[in-house]
Amino acid sequence: LQGMYSSANYVLFVNYEDFFKAISDTIDKNTDTSLTFFSGYDCDSLAFEKITGFAEKALEFFANFSSVELELRTKSIVSETLLKRSPISNCIVAYSLSPSNLAGVLDNKAPSIERRVNALKTLAKNGWPVGLRFDPLIYCSGWENLYSQLIQDIFTDINIDKVHSVSHGPLRFPKEMYKKITSLYPDDKLFSFPMETKGGIVSYGTDIEQEMSLFLQSELEKYTTKKKIFRCLV
Repeated sequence: LQGMYSSANYVLFVNYEDFFKAISDTIDKNTDTSLTFFSGYDCDSLAFEKITGFAEKALEFFANFSSVELELRTKSIVSETLLKRSPISNCIVAYSLSPSNLAGVLDNKAPSIERRVNALKTLAKNGWPVGLRFDPLIYCSGWENLYSQLIQDIFTDINIDKVHSVSHGPLRFPKEMYKKITSLYPDDKLFSFPMETKGGIVSYGTDIEQEMSLFLQSELEKYTTKKKIFRCLV
């Protein structure tokens, strides 16, 4: 994942005290509302854990707020921080997933899908709530068979009770971000398919998005309940 900051270096924010103070203030102002805080929107929550210790500090903090959820989104298999402690029921470890042949091309330097699936199954077996994130959905030749096989592989030999939620969402970019990324990586295969622009958002278009969404929903319902599945459009 790239935050697209204007730097050739990795950017790490280490002012954790400010994070947790702002989160505490938000919790205090929303005592009658269910809250979920998401880590990993434009970064990876676990990839640099051995350097930053962010997840460990976040777990210590959220252990004090059992009614508030934390989602750690990741493509990493760095899970020692989680496995060395007792599970926290309000912390969901959510893995970004795509068919292995697509991930091999598009997820540069990230662990393979097979290793990610093994990592999430290990966490589930050790009592951690896990999230499955098929987001973004990538359109390509034979995508139906690719996603169907991926879903089958994941739900084979997994502690289904520990699957907290499953989401799927379309490939979308803000218009200005898309212009910036494609100028930096004009030959990237991710951008080889014709895209549409509408309302400041660049995407495959409504027809393809709907086709993929309906298919994923149908496949996922073979293995888990509707209440655990949601579509992400952010």
